[in-house]
Amino acid sequence: MKTFRVYGKSGAGSLIVEYLLQLAGAEYELICPDKETRRGNAYRSVAPHGLIPAIETPEGHTMCESLAITIYLLERFPDMGMIAPHGQAERMQCLQWLSILSTALYNANLRWYYAETFGPEEGVRAKAETDRRAVYDLIEAGAGAYLAGKDMSAADLYLYMLLEWDNDLLAELETRPRMKRIREKVGALPEIRDVMARQP
Repeated sequence: MKTFRVYGKSGAGSLIVEYLLQLAGAEYELICPDKETRRGNAYRSVAPHGLIPAIETPEGHTMCESLAITIYLLERFPDMGMIAPHGQAERMQCLQWLSILSTALYNANLRWYYAETFGPEEGVRAKAETDRRAVYDLIEAGAGAYLAGKDMSAADLYLYMLLEWDNDLLAELETRPRMKRIREKVGALPEIRDVMARQP
């Protein structure tokens, strides 16, 4: 196998993997396993918890969890320019924002969309919405031109993916001009537009 295999779902957490591979100029195949397939032993040998995203590298190695895959791809393709070099403060900021986004905002979105799996649906969804807005406010207060400094990074791509899951996004962006500007700049990248246009 000479290409990456990306196990994901249209518009889901596999988007960040596609964004980075597209920016790196790497060939990949998107595979969208259904729920039954994800419960099977074959898929669980790729992703032990049966969730997406997961990848298989051209060398045959497998990996799951969007944050872990993101960091791996940043290391594998350093010339992509989506994280500052070692030793720079901007690199630390990128990693910090990736962690915040993957643990706080991603989790809030999951609780909003799958509230019934976390507890009483109405209360879970209300708390998820509050938590999501708290992260938005944190971003608005802490962002400059981009999340990790003057240059775009993988953290901005990750944010773009998560913002796309918010049904009330336009209203949320009205009072957050910095976050709105980052979203617009990421969304204007030809590679990002290509990925979004190819979603199954």
